[in-house]
Amino acid sequence: MRKVMLVARDLALRNSVQGLLEELGFNVDFPYHYALEALIRLRRHAAAAEPLPDLIVCEATTDIMSGYELHEKMVQEGMTIPFVILSDRFEFDRLVAQKEGINAVVDTQPLVLEIFKQAVTAALVPRPPLPMALDMELDTKP
Repeated sequence: MRKVMLVARDLALRNSVQGLLEELGFNVDFPYHYALEALIRLRRHAAAAEPLPDLIVCEATTDIMSGYELHEKMVQEGMTIPFVILSDRFEFDRLVAQKEGINAVVDTQPLVLEIFKQAVTAALVPRPPLPMALDMELDTKP
């Protein structure tokens, strides 16, 4: 069973999303209110060489640290976990998420089961690695 870390400050949203994830067959790790809590937990898992979650579903705006800041810290620390943003400002968050390399954004006004399911499924499909930039230098030596 795949493990999901859920981060949402809004209790009603957190409960709804947790129910949807469980209906889809996911095991929801303790749902977090704050992105900073989730980051601390991820760091502990990584330090102890414990498995990280298969997916993170995070509200865009949480107290102390946003979902985007959580994703940025994870990337900086080498944690490449599929990431879905829950948004009540869909158009704005969709543009930011594309720039930040986030897998999907789901509009929560209203939260539509089929769209949520598609976003989660798509986020879990492995992405091909980006091509590495080759440092091409001309060899001028004979």
